[in-house]
Amino acid sequence: MNSSVEDRGPFSVVHLHGRITIESDMVLLETLFDHAGIPEGKPIVVDLSGVNFIDSAGLGELVALNRRAVAAGGKLVLAAARGKVKDLLELTQIGQLIPLAPTTIEGEEILTRPA
Repeated sequence: MNSSVEDRGPFSVVHLHGRITIESDMVLLETLFDHAGIPEGKPIVVDLSGVNFIDSAGLGELVALNRRAVAAGGKLVLAAARGKVKDLLELTQIGQLIPLAPTTIEGEEILTRPA
């Protein structure tokens, strides 16, 4: 898995690429999200457009990161999932826990809307 963080002022965009699996470095994923601002409660758009596979462990890690974000006063939005990744997110109904957006721009709009 490759990744990067883009600071957009009031929120961050985390770009993920490759596979998010039990074999992935989950510590790296957690460190990446800490760098993006989870401990400070910064809202984060997770760009999944470059993710071509996610297993149950990867999905569980995203749920755990969302739980940490919410506990710190922040929020995650999963954006731009495609193919089998999008199918899995819909099948598991993860959108009931973490907002889903079809694009990163729409994910940013979700984060910047007044509550």
